[in-house]
Amino acid sequence: MKTMYLMTAAAAVALIGFSTAAQAETVTTKVSVQQKDIPDVNKVNLIVFDTDKNGILSMKEVGQYLFDIFDNDKNGSIDNIEFKQKRFMTVIPMEKETTLQVDFDDDGVPEKVDHSEETFIKQSQLMRFDDNMDGLSANEFIGTGYEVLDDDEDKLINAEEWDEAYMELTRAPVNEPERYQN
Repeated sequence: MKTMYLMTAAAAVALIGFSTAAQAETVTTKVSVQQKDIPDVNKVNLIVFDTDKNGILSMKEVGQYLFDIFDNDKNGSIDNIEFKQKRFMTVIPMEKETTLQVDFDDDGVPEKVDHSEETFIKQSQLMRFDDNMDGLSANEFIGTGYEVLDDDEDKLINAEEWDEAYMELTRAPVNEPERYQN
């Protein structure tokens, strides 16, 4: 019995010593996420699309906001020059930097340091229109010729013409009659 007691006491001392060492360990993790800087790119915060400030982005709000961005001179219409200009930048790539430091003996000097960096892109439905990430023009976004959009043939695309094309673009494929069997 004495031998078993001594082994148990030794195990308890080892466990106490181990738990004390584990308690002395300090782990520090620092994570930094920021937009990656791309030269000559206008950064756009998607929250500005929420024009009625209800916390929800509707298709109508996004369409109106894009129209306003593409209407560079703010005259209420998009002319042929504005139609081709890169005005809107898709979501900017993000950079995430993580540093993990472990100080096993709590002496203020980390014995282990891991550092990682990654670049990622927050998904946005608008990114699918900007293949080369050089900026989005009304032409690229809407995917229809300027003359086709100009219903009243005044050589300008007004908000109503834009809205009609935008709503057609965003219409769910399930709503297309040819997807149903007669």
